[in-house]
Amino acid sequence: MPDKSSEDLLREALDKQSVTDPMIRAGLAAITMGESKMQGYTEQGYAHTSNARIRQVFGRRVAGLSDDELTALKASNRNFFNWVYGAQFEHIHHLGNTQPDDGLNFRGRGFIQLTGRANYTRYSHKIGRPDILVNPDLANDPEIAAQLAVAYILDRYHGGGFEALMASVGNNTSDIAATKRTYFARFMTNGEFAVATGGSGEPDRGSGESGSGDHRVLRLHDKGAPVKALQEALIAAGFDCGPRGADGEFGGDTEVALAAFQGLRGLPMTSIADAATLAALGLAT
Repeated sequence: MPDKSSEDLLREALDKQSVTDPMIRAGLAAITMGESKMQGYTEQGYAHTSNARIRQVFGRRVAGLSDDELTALKASNRNFFNWVYGAQFEHIHHLGNTQPDDGLNFRGRGFIQLTGRANYTRYSHKIGRPDILVNPDLANDPEIAAQLAVAYILDRYHGGGFEALMASVGNNTSDIAATKRTYFARFMTNGEFAVATGGSGEPDRGSGESGSGDHRVLRLHDKGAPVKALQEALIAAGFDCGPRGADGEFGGDTEVALAAFQGLRGLPMTSIADAATLAALGLAT
């Protein structure tokens, strides 16, 4: 039997920890994609990362360093991780790194880049794998990484929707946050991480017009001038419809863009352009 995919392992972890809320399931999957593409790996060094990007990611932890000092610091992985995750910043990130080399040894790993001795301790015990503390690289094992991701976010999320769920993981730069929002829109639309029901997992999009008899509804696979107008409106609103732009074909990129727009406007994230959605985009119906 072939190895299970990371996606399947995350679904299993969600099921095992009794997560049924579709928003949390889609949101958690989106966060893991934005953090690591749902791949377990150890946080890499920053020797070849620009100082500007490092300052964007680590903020106050490097704010007091000159460019020359930061350049010298990032040349050594040991020095860099022990600095940015060190005890001197415990008031900022509460990682519990108090022993020599804790910053290096407990740097980011797994689907959500779990960081810090305190987090490794708490969540390894929550999933019944205390051996992770002895061998932190176990956090990169896909099955363990999936379990850790679910346990961590469930423990830290206390309601408030996807933005609060995303904030529960920690710092998000603007580009990483945008990536997570895009994945969230996609997963809410296609139901890829919804609780299995025995069907295809795809939401019912219907095969023709809407049940209300509205002939102006636009959906996946539609084509023509109305679709092009929809795409132009989405692009004008700041949503990417893919490399082909407003080509008049309602494909997957338009589907994701539409769901993201609907979510931002508080509309049901169906990826179907009904009368309410078209009106919100300023398109006559």
